Amino acid sequence: MKPRAQALLGLAILALYFCREAVFDGRVFYARDLHLQWFGQVESFVRTLHSGSLPLWDPWVSFGQPMLANANAQVLYPLTWLNLVMRPWTYYTLYLMAHLLLAGLGTWSLARRLGASSGGALLAALLWTCSGPLLSLGNAWNHLAGAAWMPWILDATLRAMDAPSPRRALAWGATVAAAVLAGSPDFAVLAGVFSAALVGARLASVATAAERLRRLWITAAAVLFAFGLSAAQLLPSADLASRSERWTLSVQERTYWSLHPASLAQTIVPVSWADLSLTPSWSQALFEGREPYLLSVFVGLPALALGLVAIERRRGRNEGALAGSVVVAALLALGRHAVFYPAAVALIPFLGIVRFPSKILVVGVLALALLSGLGYDALRGEPSRRTPRLASAVALLLTLAALVSAIIASRTGLPALQPLSSALWVTAATGLACFALLVLARRHPAAAVGLAALAVAPAAWMHRSLNPTAPLRFFTARPEVLDALDQREGRRLFVDDYQALPGRSRERLGRDVPYLVAGVPASAPWLQALGQRLYLLPPVGAAYGIRDSYGRDLLGIQPTPLARLNSLVLSSEGTPAFARLLELGAVSQVIALHDPGPDLPLERRFRGPFVDDMRLHRVSRSLPRALVVSGARVAERPLEALLDLEFDANREVVISQGVSRPPDAGFQGSARILEDEPDHLRIATSGGSPAWLIVIDTYDPGWRATVDGRQTDVVPANVAFRAVAVPAGSHVVELSYRPTSVLWGAGVSLVTVVASLMVLRRKP
Repeated sequence: MKPRAQALLGLAILALYFCREAVFDGRVFYARDLHLQWFGQVESFVRTLHSGSLPLWDPWVSFGQPMLANANAQVLYPLTWLNLVMRPWTYYTLYLMAHLLLAGLGTWSLARRLGASSGGALLAALLWTCSGPLLSLGNAWNHLAGAAWMPWILDATLRAMDAPSPRRALAWGATVAAAVLAGSPDFAVLAGVFSAALVGARLASVATAAERLRRLWITAAAVLFAFGLSAAQLLPSADLASRSERWTLSVQERTYWSLHPASLAQTIVPVSWADLSLTPSWSQALFEGREPYLLSVFVGLPALALGLVAIERRRGRNEGALAGSVVVAALLALGRHAVFYPAAVALIPFLGIVRFPSKILVVGVLALALLSGLGYDALRGEPSRRTPRLASAVALLLTLAALVSAIIASRTGLPALQPLSSALWVTAATGLACFALLVLARRHPAAAVGLAALAVAPAAWMHRSLNPTAPLRFFTARPEVLDALDQREGRRLFVDDYQALPGRSRERLGRDVPYLVAGVPASAPWLQALGQRLYLLPPVGAAYGIRDSYGRDLLGIQPTPLARLNSLVLSSEGTPAFARLLELGAVSQVIALHDPGPDLPLERRFRGPFVDDMRLHRVSRSLPRALVVSGARVAERPLEALLDLEFDANREVVISQGVSRPPDAGFQGSARILEDEPDHLRIATSGGSPAWLIVIDTYDPGWRATVDGRQTDVVPANVAFRAVAVPAGSHVVELSYRPTSVLWGAGVSLVTVVASLMVLRRKP
């Protein structure tokens, strides 16, 4: 069997191993954003296409938001369209396996490009595929894909630099575009920085100025092709970001989930944070009070030792570049915990795009895996009379440190430290075995095989269930409250989110009870997540076609006015303004675990999944989703105008520009939705005088309107919604979502594809 086929088989078996529960036991991946966001996002995508609409607008999340421009939705990523022919949970199992295999094969090819043997390349691929940082992205679908494409980007970079040609420039650009279309600008940027370092190293070794210029032209062509091919995604996403809170994220928000220096110890200590029962103060210090972004950063001491062997024995430009990448990535992953991080962002502005710096460690682990493969080859080569001094010294030092720490942890007698103590003993034993194999390899190169096995096996075993699964009923269970919801004419639901504001009890959504699922222990890790689904915690409702309303902006892509209105609503609970704002947002019902106020009568109780009963409250005077008003109030501070007790949302609208007009005392008007598709609305209106049609959906400049076929403007209404001016009489108003950025992006990508086909048709 050829080496590439052997690598393919081995990596396929490994990917199957990590997905075995889903493949063989019929279980489903669900963790974190998979069930909260991805599942509903995919269902919205499928529902939109089945309606005959283009996948441009998602009307079910909040008051509606762009779909294509939301890179997380992966609308232009080819695999996403498989959801049209398979259930989401089946698709995601295939998706995870495919990208683990993609990551491994890319690493194998890159390692071979760097001079590794087929065995060394396979070790590098296995190490990275088994590593905690990469597998931790199993619940971050877009970043998993971005990381999986990263070795392919680097491999294409080296190919284009070593033998420049237009075809190789196109291949390089295509791999970068794939990461962008997968919805991971973060890893496209990180791979770009890594590629720039490789390009710089290659240019420095080129003998003539002409050859140097040729490689620069190839680099420019690759960059232009990557931009052109991904413009259909890049331009709408950039346009959306420029109008949202994401564009102006503070340093504190951008560097959330920075890797704490103490967390680096887990790179060689095989312990799960979930097993340590951390105190709230430690949890706050290590993970901002939440679970870690990377569920594991474990790579293993043998991998580090093999990497040090490569540095000590080979001493080539590739080893130096990889070693530098390991160190730089580990330091940048510290984010806010490193005093130099702001300077690094200032020096390389593109790093400012990377949200949650801990994910940068993924790049460092890829570099370490490649180094380990090269180190394996160095040990497997000709026998040497010298033991690798650097690797042996570090292995022995870390072994002693682990041994001393294990003794100290054991003597404390604290049950919470028992898992850490056990893991430290394992680390000490592994380090001792690693040291012995390094010494033995001096005369017996076959010892390198044992060291490779010692590097791969513990990581594979420790991460065997890093991405947890649940029974299929996790997704098929139907929330009881669905049958009691009023979604007529697009009325909206508000679900009280107990994690939205500081000071609220997060425990309300975290107390599982034995009666949640018959026959399942209350300690089952997926029960809390199932409880959140049955409670319809936003944005879960999108999976069931429920129109959401006010709530947290998890992705930071809400328009700034809507984000501010959301903050006002969430902070006004317990005041008369709360019910008033719910009415203004066409919210007809509220789900909560407590009484949200006297203005919201209780409609029904449900036993629900938590200790507290679920409560369904009615919003008595809720506005319809579409209405016609005669008055307009121009306000410089629209949020304050909405709370003015003299403001009557049934008779007037708050706009930011135009002419104020008091409402007509005898005005009578109506609005009736004739056609309601995700990217298109048709509404019949009537009124005795000129009026405003208000549609309580998110305002976006991409919405276009016609009145009886004549183009007219759509303007922001009541801070965050839409308004269209209509003359007196009966009319038909049509609204269609056709953003200019989408049209330009599609045009640029189409031209790029045509141009690339012309290049490929030319003889090499």
